[in-house]
Amino acid sequence: MPTVNEGPTPPRPLVELTIRGVILGALLTVLFTAANVYLGLKLGITFAIPIPAALISMGILRFFRNTSIQENNIVQTIASSAGTLSAIIFVPARPDHGRLVDRLPVLDVGGSHRPGRHPGA
Repeated sequence: MPTVNEGPTPPRPLVELTIRGVILGALLTVLFTAANVYLGLKLGITFAIPIPAALISMGILRFFRNTSIQENNIVQTIASSAGTLSAIIFVPARPDHGRLVDRLPVLDVGGSHRPGRHPGA
């Protein structure tokens, strides 16, 4: 005789910390750390890592079964924390950066630039 289901089955608990999430977070960390350090040393600027890390990890994790938003949160946290620390540790402050920016050519759109005079001076 078949058994009667007494009610809805309880949902499975969501797993946050998985090997898959840690490995994906580590790979994104290596990618974003390299990009952030390169941009920091070459141009003197760094970029925010959490948003791109979250978007890329969502895109990759959707190809796997049994993923959750909590697992994506772990991947984003691993990638953003390590990538941000790399920018702080490996990219030194450049005191001459302001002088380098002043030497860049100024785009004169309105035609108010007189030769030999900086438009903002």
